[in-house]
Formats: sequence, C-alpha cells, structure tokens
Amino acid sequence: MIVGRRGWTGVVGSVGVLGLVGLVACGSRGEDPRPVAQEAGPFPPDLPRPAFDTASIKVGDVALTVEIADSADERAYGCMFIPELRDDRGMLFLFPSSEPRSFWMRNTRIALDIAYLSESGRIVTLRRNAQPFDERSGAYASTAPARFVLEVAGGWFERHGLNEGSMVWIPHDVLTRTPGPDDFKPNLPRRIGP
Repeated sequence: MIVGRRGWTGVVGSVGVLGLVGLVACGSRGEDPRPVAQEAGPFPPDLPRPAFDTASIKVGDVALTVEIADSADERAYGCMFIPELRDDRGMLFLFPSSEPRSFWMRNTRIALDIAYLSESGRIVTLRRNAQPFDERSGAYASTAPARFVLEVAGGWFERHGLNEGSMVWIPHDVLTRTPGPDDFKPNLPRRIGP
C-alpha cells in the first residue's frame, strides 16, 4: 500500500522492474560495523523536513521501504540533517530522464551508499560510503546515465552482498506517478558541519 502527500492511496500489486538508486545514511552504535557520522556542532532542532511519500522496493532479494523524492525541492533536500538511517530504509530519487548524475553530501550527517540506476533498474554505478559533509565536486558521480538514484546507509550494499549490475524492483505505480509540485521551500542554512 502506498499512501502519499497528494491524498491518494493505492495498492501495490505486482512490482515493476526499474532501478532506483539513492543515498542512505546510518550511524554506528556498539558493535555495529556501519560508519560513524562526524560530529559537526549543534543542528537547529526545528529544521523543516518535507513529508515524503513512501513505497516498498526490492534491491536484488532485499526489501526496503524508501522515501520518494520526485520533485526538484525534495531531490535537493534528500537525506540532509537526518541523524541515522535504519538498514531497512532508504531514499529513492526519481528523475524525468536518464542523464549522468552526481550527488554531494552537503548537510548530510551520516555516511551513505549511492546507487545510480538505469532506465531498466540495473545499478550502473555504485558509490560506497559517501562521507558526511563531503562537498567535493564529482566525488560521487555516476559513470553512466541514470534515471533513478537510491540512497541507503553506508555499507548497506556490502552487508547485503549486492554490487553494480544488481536489479532494483519498484512498483509500477511509483514509476508512472506524476511528479509532485516544486513547492517545498525550506529556510535552510547554507551549510552546517565542517
């Protein structure tokens, strides 16, 4: 079942094939092998966050619940400011066409794996453990055109034994949805962190 901010509810029947790659981040606790986020001073406690729609997808045989970033504002916001990302969660970025893509880690407190997906859902580029607050130009770029991007917690792909060439399955309703309005205008600080 998909429940969205646009006031519709739909049942996800069969799952369509398409690759979605996104950035996902996670912190580290105890003996958890996931990377630890850098400390970057205080974050304002009242930062606005879009009300992302969610959906269930599969990466190989592994199920994930993802937030869907399908408007320009949502794609720009992404995983900024979140303190951790659970292993069964991620963010899926939907773009209107396949192009070379590049992400950075501005205001992102946790390490992420970033998967770039082709139109068919195959992972064409996988960037592992993108570091918190890393704003180097082109450091996390795709090596081939991508229509979708999936973000998950740093180390997620290694923990699940998945690599470039793996397929991502997403519901047909998500693939064919009308992009949302670009109306979320957060009053965010330009940069937080080191």
